[in-house]
Amino acid sequence: MEVIYVLEGTLEYRVEGRSPVTLKSGGVLFIPAGTRFAAANPLSTEVCYKLFFFNSLTA
Repeated sequence: MEVIYVLEGTLEYRVEGRSPVTLKSGGVLFIPAGTRFAAANPLSTEVCYKLFFFNSLTA
């Protein structure tokens, strides 16, 4: 799983099987593992974001 958290600016995400999502400052998006996606900066201003990766381990 990937988690995107926008600290500043705006990002637009296109996630496979979903409508486009626009994230602004404070916005969060969860993307399931193995899902295709693309990101763009629609305003051409600076963007600051954090990207977290989670790997589920099975015993």
